[in-house]
Amino acid sequence: MKVIVALKRVPEFSEIELKIDEKGKDIKKDNLPWTINEADNYALEEALLIKEKFGGEITAITIGKKESEEVLRLGLAKGVDNAIRIDGDYIDPMVIGFLMAKVIRDIPFDLILCGAFSSDFGYAACGPILASFLSLPFVCYVNKIEFRNSHLEIERELEGGRIEVKKVPLPCLLTIQTGINTPRYASLLGIKRAQGREIKVFDLNALSLTEEEIKTKTSLDIHRLFKPLREAKAEFLTGTSEEIAERVARLIKEKGLL
Repeated sequence: MKVIVALKRVPEFSEIELKIDEKGKDIKKDNLPWTINEADNYALEEALLIKEKFGGEITAITIGKKESEEVLRLGLAKGVDNAIRIDGDYIDPMVIGFLMAKVIRDIPFDLILCGAFSSDFGYAACGPILASFLSLPFVCYVNKIEFRNSHLEIERELEGGRIEVKKVPLPCLLTIQTGINTPRYASLLGIKRAQGREIKVFDLNALSLTEEEIKTKTSLDIHRLFKPLREAKAEFLTGTSEEIAERVARLIKEKGLL
């Protein structure tokens, strides 16, 4: 089983207070702590479990500058066989899907796994766009995978806690939901060995592309990035049950909630 898994390096939001840069179109990235995108880590673990059960090999791919190789080396430390970085600082899902498809077309594969969404922009679009460029069937928000000869039986999460079961033929692309498994930690030996492993790098020139061609694939432009105003406030009610109930009824009427 040949599996490709897409990984992304994202800021560790839980440890910092984000600040908007001077242009108002991005966050300040100086001295930010970075980590692998949470959903991608679950996709990586699922790829490793598939390899352990069925054999084969895993290729990890990311888009970013040199620093993005951190997530690839994490994958290599855990058991990934091959690693690819597409050089560039792109955030548009259409561009990311286009570039990944350009590289993946030359790689034999049975299955592509992506995280269901990223913790920074949260578009949840890169997986479906990549599948569209490769003309692959795809299923999103997958939380269980069963192999059935030439196809997969998939469980995916829907609104309201409902579960949908689908059959999808191979090759295909799945976006993986958090919680599908328990991601392992990389061993110290694995981390050490990963530092010397080769990572293939493709820039636009290697892909026979130009910046002008990339611009034709752009689907969005960030107009402004800002923190929403917080106007909510809490009011604690005291008194007897009857007094509190009367006050609640009056507040509901004043706010026009009924």
